Amino acid sequence: MGVCARIVTTALILAVGATFISSPDDAHACDFPEPPPPETALDDAAAVFSGEVISIEQVDDDPGQQYIAATIDVDRSWKGVDSSPVVVETHQDEATCGFPFEEGESYLVYAYSEGTPLTTALYHRTRLLERADEDLDALGTGTEVTDQADEPANGDDDFNPGILILAAVIVSIIVATVMLLRQSKPGLSDFEDAGDDDDFQERDDR
Repeated sequence: MGVCARIVTTALILAVGATFISSPDDAHACDFPEPPPPETALDDAAAVFSGEVISIEQVDDDPGQQYIAATIDVDRSWKGVDSSPVVVETHQDEATCGFPFEEGESYLVYAYSEGTPLTTALYHRTRLLERADEDLDALGTGTEVTDQADEPANGDDDFNPGILILAAVIVSIIVATVMLLRQSKPGLSDFEDAGDDDDFQERDDR
């Protein structure tokens, strides 16, 4: 197998792998270690707050993933939130570690963000508020949130890592295809070499 053929094969493997990585239909159950204690989780999180889920919507801006967005009416904050409501995204399916928010229920939320909307998952300490006594004892009373935001806060949602992955795969396939086409056609140097051989043959005949 030539170098270009190997490049094309590798690019196709990456494309298929990216599809499976981004696929929401993960057949395996979410497997995760026990979350850290409340104090550590508070330090690690971008935002920690409590409130009631007032709506849940499907997120449609990333076809490769299935997320839901829970809009939460925040009443108390320990970190990262100073107005209400707040939008938190999570995988729709618990099999992919999505947190099972329910409309009308109140939660203590540990949310994370890396240039993306606030997110949470089963492996974080997010839990029903009625089951968060250990956390509330460790975190204290927090700060009451009374300010109302014009729009729900959800972090910077302009960046989509999935787009970068797809773009990288497409560029790799295009480059590999161009290299393969060049390899399959004789270059200009081949014609020049053939012309030189003809000149030498004509001189020999003379």
